Amino acid sequence: MKILIHFNKRIGYLVAIMSITAICFGQTRGPQTRAQLEESPAGIRTLSLLDFINSGEGLTDENKMLFSKNYLVEKTENGLYETIANLHSKMGNLVLYSSERLSMYEYKMLVKSEHDSWLSFNIGIQQGPPFAIDEFEYNATEPVNPPIEPLYISSEKKETKPKELIINQAALDQIDTKLKAMTKSGTYSGVAGVYKDWEPVFVNAYGQSNKEKDLYFKTTTRFNIASLNKLFTMVAILKLSQEGKLKFSDLIKNYLPYMSDSKADKVTILHLLKHESGYGMYWDDEYFLSNMDQLLTIGSYMNFLKDASIAFEPGTKKMYSNTGYVLLGAIIEEVTGQTYYDYIQKIIFDPLNMDNSGYNIDFSDPNLAMGYTRQHEDESITELTTNIALTPKMGNSAGGGYSTLEDLRKFLRAWYEGKLLNTEMTIYGLTAFERTTGEPSSMLLGGGGPGTNAIINYDMSNRLLVITLSNLDPPTAQLASKNIRDILFN
Repeated sequence: MKILIHFNKRIGYLVAIMSITAICFGQTRGPQTRAQLEESPAGIRTLSLLDFINSGEGLTDENKMLFSKNYLVEKTENGLYETIANLHSKMGNLVLYSSERLSMYEYKMLVKSEHDSWLSFNIGIQQGPPFAIDEFEYNATEPVNPPIEPLYISSEKKETKPKELIINQAALDQIDTKLKAMTKSGTYSGVAGVYKDWEPVFVNAYGQSNKEKDLYFKTTTRFNIASLNKLFTMVAILKLSQEGKLKFSDLIKNYLPYMSDSKADKVTILHLLKHESGYGMYWDDEYFLSNMDQLLTIGSYMNFLKDASIAFEPGTKKMYSNTGYVLLGAIIEEVTGQTYYDYIQKIIFDPLNMDNSGYNIDFSDPNLAMGYTRQHEDESITELTTNIALTPKMGNSAGGGYSTLEDLRKFLRAWYEGKLLNTEMTIYGLTAFERTTGEPSSMLLGGGGPGTNAIINYDMSNRLLVITLSNLDPPTAQLASKNIRDILFN
């Protein structure tokens, strides 16, 4: 009998994994006790996933090991990170109340958020070592007879006393030392900003923005901000709704009648905003890969995305979707009669004097960071290369435009203070389309791709904003952001 020894760092003990043909106590189907979960390699993965969500960490090498390689490719690391980050930002700490093993490799878990809302987790596990997570979906639910006692409380966030924010010269010096060390080790390269009450207390640059031209970062360097561009698209849709020019319940077929999938008749604008449409990613589409240089308008994307397929019944699941946000860009053009780019310029960039933000990626611009990646089709290639071949020349409503630390600060402040939208729409966007009243507690937003990573972390209770931008692969900016916050909260 083959025996593998697996050390789970989060649970903290060794587990002997028998061959998958053997049935042990931890592998019985049906409702699971905590002991059954901890005695099963697959069960341990489900608990570790909960720990990961509650930790608020980026997608580190350790966290990546929870997921199968195929799943990381299918969902993309950035898509998975944003799913986890959005879940943590919206729900806070999660507590497990019940776990049912539907089959040897499927779990259904009932968890409760710190806001007293219930979620159902559906988790699929590989059918062999290392039993990594192959599928993860979650949906809101209302259990008829919810359990009274928790089954498992994550060890990552047991403290109940709020951590004290410490901003002094010693802490800022420590941040500088840490980021310099990360730059020297090759785990960071970019710019970082820390803001209290929207005013800068620490802004600095690290490493080279262009190795070929021997250029170094300035705090004003422009970065490809990847999926952070979705924020501008979201604000535009919220504004159009506020003005009565569209409704979140509107079917996208009212605006894009040429969408060919039969399920498109059921997709609403809100489904696109919440990544619940069933539309996925276009990054592996052959037309996209072969014609990146020609994709200069939203319409040029729609020429092939009109035939994009829908993976599930709209509104029943979540799946991160770049395609969905390109569709939102097309809807903005239909409603306004303007190009997406002109409309964003009109309602966001011009009013806020965001003079260093845009969508045309010009690699000849000395103030634009060149991206460097280790993501290659040939896995034997490990050295850094430029991401030019992997970067469209024009960003779109799903991502790929550029901005700076200062421009992002201007945008976030204006959005949070209600200068772009009314109070109802501001809160609706800040709470990921969950509510329109009350005070949100935090905002964690990320974007990433080959040779770029951008993270925004706004702690609303402490009025602390941390922005990290990097020209290396994820999770470089995530790790920098986490290290900054760890220092500021001792």
